[in-house]
Amino acid sequence: QSGVQFAALGSGLFLPAVAAAAGWRAGFGLATLLAVGLLLVVWWLVPRGHSAAGTRWRWARPPAWVIGLMVYSLLMGGSIATVTSYLPLYAVEQLELAGWVGGAALSLFGLAGIVARMWWGRWTDRSPHVRPVLVWLAAGAAASVMFLLLAAAVSAGLVWLGALGVG
Repeated sequence: QSGVQFAALGSGLFLPAVAAAAGWRAGFGLATLLAVGLLLVVWWLVPRGHSAAGTRWRWARPPAWVIGLMVYSLLMGGSIATVTSYLPLYAVEQLELAGWVGGAALSLFGLAGIVARMWWGRWTDRSPHVRPVLVWLAAGAAASVMFLLLAAAVSAGLVWLGALGVG
């Protein structure tokens, strides 16, 4: 569940350094080679698993709470992905921070996201009601985006609180 966050952590740490040394094309080329390498690792080392022969899949309407959770996840995922996609660009172009600082902000988002997924997951598992957790997550994300927006007008340092909170 933390693949996006691990990618943000890694790319925020390493892509700015590679880009500074060899250019952005080299950085993206290296990222592509890494992805192809991981594909080969999965192809050759991960067991194929058991066959599902004899079982038939059929559509069944999920319960209303699952549909609600899916819609919530779609909206939260889309909004957070939008923020993180532009976070380094915003830090560099709007806040006039160095490229590596934009990458570090993205890495902070990734690290916070990894930790948050573990912490919120454990808290939700122990909670009898999921709704309060979802409300806290949405409110925290909205407040964190406000920190990002205020960073341009108040202080570029607010980008760190925004990245941490969105993560």
